[in-house]
Amino acid sequence: MNRGKKFRLFILFVLIFLNCFFITFYFFQKNQKFEIAFINVGQGNATIIKTENNKKIIIDSGNEMLALKNISSYVGFFGRKFDMSFITHYDIDHAGLFPFFLDNFKMNTFFESKVYNDNFLRNEIIKKVKQKSGIFSSLSAGDKIFVDVNTNIEVLFPDDFFFDNSLDENESSLVLKINYKNQSVLITGDLPKKFEKYLVKKYGNKLKSDVLVAGHHGSATSSSEEFLEVVNPKYIVISVGKDNSYNLPNKDVIERMKKLNIPILRTDEIGNVIFNFKDNELILKE
Repeated sequence: MNRGKKFRLFILFVLIFLNCFFITFYFFQKNQKFEIAFINVGQGNATIIKTENNKKIIIDSGNEMLALKNISSYVGFFGRKFDMSFITHYDIDHAGLFPFFLDNFKMNTFFESKVYNDNFLRNEIIKKVKQKSGIFSSLSAGDKIFVDVNTNIEVLFPDDFFFDNSLDENESSLVLKINYKNQSVLITGDLPKKFEKYLVKKYGNKLKSDVLVAGHHGSATSSSEEFLEVVNPKYIVISVGKDNSYNLPNKDVIERMKKLNIPILRTDEIGNVIFNFKDNELILKE
């Protein structure tokens, strides 16, 4: 066989290989399991959702170097893109890394609480979103974001009748219920007990969720017994920094959760907490 024919066969082999690779890669990307990860960000919160159609959503960002390291590691170098970004509120431990992500990741659709208090961090985020010609929207109770055919995100709080500056930063937290088929996750930011009570009165059993992210990192200001009983989760995730100066999670809150026999998963103890949702099964990844 002459050299020219060998070369042509080699090129044909390479093209067939690349074609098979990209077809496999395409179908792998389009048929993933629904996965939700509560990232170990130290003292703060960050949640990343990967849908079965390979859409990626981030809810809060954390602020520490640990957050940057673990978020970047989880999504990978070639996955530095978020289709949607949600900011529950503008405390730095929830939103502090978003300016960095806007400079270094592909992200152009942001959602915030309709009730907010202007501060430097919010203004910086909005400025960077506008520089990228991105979308910035405010949400209130009743809004629903349809992510794909099986995934949507419902906004349960705040209601339209609250006004700017009528609530403090924690009280203005977006409350989001993430629904995948018939399974759900509830995220309340740093919402305090008095508004947990409000949610129970307004929604009742609609609050029922498979996974609950403990409000305010397991602080005594959140996670009332009544609220926990109504949500009745299979798991509670507490996103908290190791040996933090706030002594969180609060011992009474932990005892309250144990009394209700709810398994507790802490990011300071086990690192990233990752669930796969499959049919009616909730799978905790090791």
